[in-house]
Amino acid sequence: MPVIARRLGPFPEIIELAQGGELFSTPEELLVAIRRLQHDVSVRERLARNAYAAYRAHWTESVVVPRYLEIVGRFLVARH
Repeated sequence: MPVIARRLGPFPEIIELAQGGELFSTPEELLVAIRRLQHDVSVRERLARNAYAAYRAHWTESVVVPRYLEIVGRFLVARH
């Protein structure tokens, strides 16, 4: 599912990485993004494919847990 997110905090970095949505700063930009996703099927489908691919590559349990355990392992080695 493509997303529309406000251009602040972590959202620009996440959207850039995923290439799965649109950012907005103003109410006018939000309206344009909503209309584009509502009416442009090819854009909506492309962003949805990108979002799902990014989810699978970066945020699934099978990806996140090994990274987390690696960080914990490095921390434990550094403590000793």
